[in-house]
Amino acid sequence: MASKSLSAQTQYLAKLEATLGEKHVGTWIGVKPHSPYDDLVEILRDIKAKEADCLVTLGGGSLTDSAKFIVYVLENGVDAVDDVIKMEKALANTGNAPRVSLVFIPTTLSGADAVYAPWDVRKAGGPGSGPVSNDS
Repeated sequence: MASKSLSAQTQYLAKLEATLGEKHVGTWIGVKPHSPYDDLVEILRDIKAKEADCLVTLGGGSLTDSAKFIVYVLENGVDAVDDVIKMEKALANTGNAPRVSLVFIPTTLSGADAVYAPWDVRKAGGPGSGPVSNDS
Protein backbone atom coordinates (compact mmCIF):
# COMPACT_ATOMS: atom_id res chain seq x y z
CA MET A 1 0.00 0.00 0.00
CA ALA A 2 1.45 3.35 -0.99
CA SER A 3 0.65 7.00 -0.54
CA LYS A 4 -0.90 8.66 -3.60
CA SER A 5 1.39 11.65 -3.33
CA LEU A 6 4.56 9.59 -2.88
CA SER A 7 3.57 7.40 -5.81
CA ALA A 8 3.01 10.40 -8.05
CA GLN A 9 5.84 12.68 -6.90
CA THR A 10 8.76 10.34 -6.13
CA GLN A 11 10.49 7.19 -7.33
CA TYR A 12 10.30 5.50 -3.89
CA LEU A 13 7.45 3.17 -4.81
CA ALA A 14 9.12 2.03 -8.03
CA LYS A 15 12.37 1.42 -6.13
CA LEU A 16 10.55 -0.56 -3.44
CA GLU A 17 8.71 -2.70 -6.00
CA ALA A 18 11.98 -3.37 -7.85
CA THR A 19 13.73 -4.29 -4.61
CA LEU A 20 10.96 -6.73 -3.66
CA GLY A 21 11.21 -8.34 -7.09
CA GLU A 22 9.27 -11.61 -7.40
CA LYS A 23 8.09 -11.32 -3.80
CA HIS A 24 5.95 -8.33 -4.81
CA VAL A 25 2.41 -9.50 -5.61
CA GLY A 26 0.58 -6.19 -5.96
CA THR A 27 0.30 -2.52 -5.07
CA TRP A 28 -2.62 -0.47 -3.79
CA ILE A 29 -2.25 3.27 -4.25
CA GLY A 30 -3.79 5.32 -1.46
CA VAL A 31 -6.75 4.96 0.82
CA LYS A 32 -9.31 7.59 1.61
CA PRO A 33 -8.87 9.53 4.86
CA HIS A 34 -10.11 7.72 7.95
CA SER A 35 -9.93 4.33 6.21
CA PRO A 36 -13.51 3.69 5.03
CA TYR A 37 -14.52 0.04 5.29
CA ASP A 38 -15.51 -0.18 1.60
CA ASP A 39 -11.93 0.60 0.55
CA LEU A 40 -10.41 -1.79 3.05
CA VAL A 41 -12.62 -4.78 2.21
CA GLU A 42 -11.58 -4.42 -1.43
CA ILE A 43 -7.90 -4.51 -0.44
CA LEU A 44 -8.55 -7.38 1.98
CA ARG A 45 -10.09 -9.48 -0.79
CA ASP A 46 -7.11 -8.83 -3.04
CA ILE A 47 -4.65 -9.84 -0.31
CA LYS A 48 -6.61 -13.07 0.28
CA ALA A 49 -6.69 -13.90 -3.42
CA LYS A 50 -2.94 -13.36 -3.77
CA GLU A 51 -2.18 -15.18 -0.51
CA ALA A 52 0.16 -12.40 0.58
CA ASP A 53 2.19 -13.12 3.70
CA CYS A 54 3.40 -9.57 4.30
CA LEU A 55 1.85 -6.12 3.89
CA VAL A 56 4.17 -3.15 3.36
CA THR A 57 3.04 0.46 3.64
CA LEU A 58 4.90 3.37 2.09
CA GLY A 59 3.46 6.49 3.66
CA GLY A 60 1.67 7.20 6.89
CA GLY A 61 -1.58 8.15 8.53
CA SER A 62 -4.56 6.32 7.06
CA LEU A 63 -2.29 3.82 5.26
CA THR A 64 -0.80 2.66 8.54
CA ASP A 65 -4.17 2.48 10.27
CA SER A 66 -5.66 0.62 7.32
CA ALA A 67 -2.87 -1.96 7.20
CA LYS A 68 -3.24 -2.77 10.90
CA PHE A 69 -6.98 -3.17 10.47
CA ILE A 70 -6.65 -5.32 7.33
CA VAL A 71 -4.27 -7.88 8.81
CA TYR A 72 -6.48 -8.20 11.90
CA VAL A 73 -9.76 -8.76 10.06
CA LEU A 74 -8.02 -11.03 7.55
CA GLU A 75 -7.69 -13.64 10.31
CA ASN A 76 -11.22 -13.18 11.57
CA GLY A 77 -13.58 -14.14 8.76
CA VAL A 78 -14.23 -10.72 7.28
CA ASP A 79 -15.27 -10.67 3.62
CA ALA A 80 -17.73 -7.76 3.49
CA VAL A 81 -18.50 -4.46 5.18
CA ASP A 82 -21.34 -6.15 7.12
CA ASP A 83 -18.77 -8.56 8.60
CA VAL A 84 -16.68 -5.60 9.77
CA ILE A 85 -19.70 -4.02 11.45
CA LYS A 86 -20.58 -7.30 13.20
CA MET A 87 -17.02 -7.68 14.41
CA GLU A 88 -16.96 -4.09 15.63
CA LYS A 89 -20.10 -4.71 17.69
CA ALA A 90 -18.58 -7.87 19.19
CA LEU A 91 -15.98 -5.69 20.95
CA ALA A 92 -12.42 -4.97 20.00
CA ASN A 93 -9.53 -7.19 21.07
CA THR A 94 -11.39 -10.41 20.40
CA GLY A 95 -10.60 -12.86 17.68
CA ASN A 96 -7.48 -14.32 16.15
CA ALA A 97 -4.14 -12.55 16.09
CA PRO A 98 -2.84 -11.54 12.65
CA ARG A 99 -0.50 -13.90 10.79
CA VAL A 100 0.32 -11.54 7.92
CA SER A 101 3.43 -9.53 8.76
CA LEU A 102 3.43 -5.74 8.60
CA VAL A 103 6.27 -3.50 7.48
CA PHE A 104 5.73 0.24 7.83
CA ILE A 105 7.82 2.79 5.94
CA PRO A 106 6.44 6.02 7.43
CA THR A 107 7.05 9.21 5.50
CA THR A 108 6.03 12.85 5.43
CA LEU A 109 5.94 15.29 2.54
CA SER A 110 5.13 18.39 4.57
CA GLY A 111 6.67 20.29 7.47
CA ALA A 112 5.92 17.32 9.72
CA ASP A 113 9.58 16.31 9.49
CA ALA A 114 10.53 19.19 11.78
CA VAL A 115 10.35 17.78 15.30
CA TYR A 116 10.59 19.65 18.59
CA ALA A 117 13.22 17.85 20.63
CA PRO A 118 13.80 19.49 24.03
CA TRP A 119 16.89 17.33 24.62
CA ASP A 120 18.69 18.46 21.45
CA VAL A 121 21.96 20.19 22.27
CA ARG A 122 23.09 20.94 18.71
CA LYS A 123 21.34 24.30 18.68
CA ALA A 124 23.13 27.34 20.07
CA GLY A 125 20.73 27.74 22.97
CA GLY A 126 21.32 24.22 24.33
CA PRO A 127 18.60 21.81 25.46
CA GLY A 128 15.07 22.86 24.59
CA SER A 129 16.20 25.67 22.35
CA GLY A 130 13.97 24.91 19.39
CA PRO A 131 12.90 22.60 16.59
CA VAL A 132 15.20 20.07 15.02
CA SER A 133 15.02 19.30 11.31
CA ASN A 134 17.05 17.42 8.75
CA ASP A 135 19.00 20.64 8.19
CA SER A 136 20.28 20.77 11.79
